[in-house]
Amino acid sequence: MEWNPFTHGATTYDLAHLHNLEFDLVQPARKDKPERIYPITVEFSLHCFAKTTKAGDDPSLAYSDSRETRTFCFERYALSHQLPAIMRSLDARICRHTRHGNFVTIDLTLQSGEHVEYEVYFAPSKTTADGKKRIKLYVQSAYVRDEESADYRPRPVNSRKIKIHTIAHNTLHNKPIKN
Repeated sequence: MEWNPFTHGATTYDLAHLHNLEFDLVQPARKDKPERIYPITVEFSLHCFAKTTKAGDDPSLAYSDSRETRTFCFERYALSHQLPAIMRSLDARICRHTRHGNFVTIDLTLQSGEHVEYEVYFAPSKTTADGKKRIKLYVQSAYVRDEESADYRPRPVNSRKIKIHTIAHNTLHNKPIKN
C-alpha cells in the first residue's frame, strides 16, 4: 500500500516511510536446526498516523483510506517514522500476545525528554507474491497509551511473550499460534 501525503496549511507530511516494507527475517541456525529465512512484507494501517475522529476535531485534519476516515494525528505521525526500524528489529524485541488474536511490541521512546510506551499492534497472515510464500505483518495501530484517547483500551494483562520467529514459522506453515 502506498499512502498519499497529507497537506495541512502550508505543510505537507510525507507518508512514504509507511509504504509496504519487505525484508527477510533470518532465524540463525542453532544446535541441530538449520538457519531459516522468512520473507516478510509489512503493511501499515491508517491507525499508525491517524486517530479516531471525535466531535469538535478540525475537519481539515480528516484523512481517509478505502475503509474509514480518521483525524490526522501529528504525534502519531512523528512517532510513525520509527515503525520501519521497529518492524525490522522484531527479532530483537519482546512480542506479546493480546486478547484479540494479534500481537504487540512496546518500544520505550524518548520524546521531548520523557520516556513513553509506544505500542505497536500487528497481525500476521500468509500471502503469496510473485509465486513466493511470504508472511504479511499488518501493523494495525501504533500509539502512545493515553487513557484520555478515544482509542484507549486496557493494556493486555500478563500477556505471554512470543518470539517473532515462532509467529513467522507457525504462520507460514498454517500452524496455530498458542496463546
